[in-house]
Amino acid sequence: MFSTSILIALAAISFPGIKIKTEATGISKQETVALKGMLSLMVFLHHFSGWFANPDPILYFFSHCGSFMVSVFFFLSGYGISKSKTAEKQTFKDLILKILKLFIPFWIIDALCLVMYYSLEVPLPTEVNLKIILLSIINVAEIVSFSWFLSTITVIYILYFLTKKIEKINHILLLFAVLIILSFFVPELWLTYFAFPIGLLISKEELFFRFLSKIKYGMIMAGIVVMILLAIMLKYFGETLPDNKIAGNVADVLSGTLFAVFIYMLTNKIHIGNKVLSFIGEISYEIYLLHGLGIFFSSKFFTFEKPYAFFLVALVFTLVTSFIVNRICKKIFKMLPTGKK
Repeated sequence: MFSTSILIALAAISFPGIKIKTEATGISKQETVALKGMLSLMVFLHHFSGWFANPDPILYFFSHCGSFMVSVFFFLSGYGISKSKTAEKQTFKDLILKILKLFIPFWIIDALCLVMYYSLEVPLPTEVNLKIILLSIINVAEIVSFSWFLSTITVIYILYFLTKKIEKINHILLLFAVLIILSFFVPELWLTYFAFPIGLLISKEELFFRFLSKIKYGMIMAGIVVMILLAIMLKYFGETLPDNKIAGNVADVLSGTLFAVFIYMLTNKIHIGNKVLSFIGEISYEIYLLHGLGIFFSSKFFTFEKPYAFFLVALVFTLVTSFIVNRICKKIFKMLPTGKK
């Protein structure tokens, strides 16, 4: 009953505003924000569902959808930065400001985690000492749950900036090659970041993908779904092998990037967005950084034995705190040289 209630609530939030498009238009800025809102809720549900030892089929689905959702986040980042009118003229100063705007919310949330750890004894994903606190400032130690995304997107933005400066070379292929090399040196990371260059590629060749949306659309979408299912099967088959890391990584790359492409193709036919999703989307980055703390905070008072209370306290804490942090950051951003976010 509990998981069914969550599914109904998620549908009630997501379905209003859905419209069939008369022509393929790609993903608009408004749709991007709405999608991020939906994705942030799904990531919250993904990690929340992991607290249940014997999840029902709905919670089991949520507990295994995280890599797909984060892949779309990376895809939208690549797609969006390519669409930006200032992308071609980006300077080193612009890069620093972009990274700073990622770290300012993180530093606030990092400090909040420590305050709640020492004042309320809210558990954190790592032990806490002076060394860990100092390393957490540059996100080497993870006091903020799941903040690996920040480190990864920062590295990708730097690589994107550097590859764009190399003339007479396809910077998307170069970026993809560099990320492949990176995956060998840091194999324990979720390889969902490969969706970023896919987002760049689709943005650059969007006319071609819009054309694909007009011809044999159903066949293309069915083909993508089949390939995603095969990639998922590869991952589960790989777990039976003595060294399953390679099979698992390849499966994550294929399934995540293909799912991101599936979402893109879907938005060529369907408009997604409403005021609730837009509101949540505006604070989606803060939600991503705060939802782990929200779940830990709620776990001090409730467990999966009281799922409704556990869920509501975690979600309300995450949304309210994310909104506050977002508003504080907007005021700080206005003091930066660019003037606004």
